[in-house]
Amino acid sequence: MGERERDRPFILFHLLQFPLLRRYYRLRRDNAILFHKLNK
Repeated sequence: MGERERDRPFILFHLLQFPLLRRYYRLRRDNAILFHKLNK
């Protein structure tokens, strides 16, 4: 029982993080593209 109780907040955190991660990766990709343009 203790294991599941401990995992529940982590699952909620993961669900909350997912949209933020997608936004973060999109920003990183855009920054990488800008960086490559600046390097050229």
